[in-house]
Amino acid sequence: MRLSNKLKIFSAMVLMLVIVVSSSMVFAADPNTWTTKAPMATARYNHEAVVLNGQIYAIGGQTTGAATLKSVEQYDPATDKWITKAPMTYAKHAHQVVVINGKIYTIGGLGDVSGCMYSLEEYNPETDTWKTKASMSTARGHFGATVVNGKIYAMGGSSVKSMEEYDPANNIWVTKASMSVDRMLFKVAVVNGKIYAIGGYNSTGYLNSVEEYDPATDKWTPKAPMNIGRSAFEIAVLSGKIYVMAGANTRSTEVSESVEVYDPTTDTWTTKASMPTPIAGKAVTLNGKIYMVGAGTGRNIVEEYDPATDKWTYDAPLTTGRAYDQSVVANGKIYHIGGSITNSVEEYTPTNTGGSSEGGNENPPVITGNSAILELTMVNGVIKEYDLNAAELDSFLTWYDNSSEGSAPSYYIFNKKNNIKPFLSRKEYIAYSKIASFEVKEYAE
Repeated sequence: MRLSNKLKIFSAMVLMLVIVVSSSMVFAADPNTWTTKAPMATARYNHEAVVLNGQIYAIGGQTTGAATLKSVEQYDPATDKWITKAPMTYAKHAHQVVVINGKIYTIGGLGDVSGCMYSLEEYNPETDTWKTKASMSTARGHFGATVVNGKIYAMGGSSVKSMEEYDPANNIWVTKASMSVDRMLFKVAVVNGKIYAIGGYNSTGYLNSVEEYDPATDKWTPKAPMNIGRSAFEIAVLSGKIYVMAGANTRSTEVSESVEVYDPTTDTWTTKASMPTPIAGKAVTLNGKIYMVGAGTGRNIVEEYDPATDKWTYDAPLTTGRAYDQSVVANGKIYHIGGSITNSVEEYTPTNTGGSSEGGNENPPVITGNSAILELTMVNGVIKEYDLNAAELDSFLTWYDNSSEGSAPSYYIFNKKNNIKPFLSRKEYIAYSKIASFEVKEYAE
């Protein structure tokens, strides 16, 4: 991602530092549109999509006639081309995909062969090869998985409350402490190195329970429950807080538009502004905002949420509505991929600060400087500042993007410029898990 594009992510915050916007401002119509890109070779839904080294990978899923896929395709945004890659060993959907150290791992899932539910496969993009790795001890579908400190954690699934930890260095799964309840169709979030299992469904009904797992102690701790039990919902993590949106339960009208946010520091849930149009699509985060892509009965509505103002905004709609699709962020753009049943792909570039839920946005100024102050707010409240040039800032932003996906080192090294003899150099190591938020302040020209 080029520096100029990355700095746009922070333009709204920089704008707040230099001007005051009148509450009576009338917002212009959103000038942005979704652009149709090259389609995939295979129509797919219930698939997974990840970003690695700026490339998008669409993995598995289902296609016409509900046939399950083992195929994999790679999209290059720079050339607008899809390339068919080596297939997985197992055809699967309802699986999980994570990225560690430049490799993609597919875990468990449902398919035509029962063995896929135990399976772990590793993909090396440099050699375009899949390797079958050690299997889990428990079959899992519609489960949760995440990465902490370079290890994979797989938990839950249909009638399952157990958890396992995978170490890629030793190709070993280790059974860890189980959750207090079995859950499926739930969500997993990581904040400050802790894992949160949220909501879901089991034989007792829709769950509002929340549990926190500490890998250092191998213990689950019950946390404050959500206000509403829900499954198959969407989730986003911003500034150390967890946002949950929409989902399903027996009171569909109550849950389908609702939004709650969890603060791990206070162990509290707060109800936020409801989505203007219910029925959720797929949530992604960009520019410090949440985008719900593919909402509404036609599944083509795009809604943008600004945590700073607790307001939702309508953005340009998708050209093609679809369900059971995927959205990812790559190079500062949102890509909406596949769905029931289509191979189409659309691209969106947010360049706005948001407006009212009646629709419309205002474009912010573009930051064009070559130097800036990077201000980090740590989870303990300490604020650190670094005076960086364009290349240094670009390096940090690239590391931060990749670390959020688990594909970069867990810490970043800042070279201290005010080196004092007799040291050859002075370096400061900042852990990704210790950063609560950050802000870029551009120098005036």
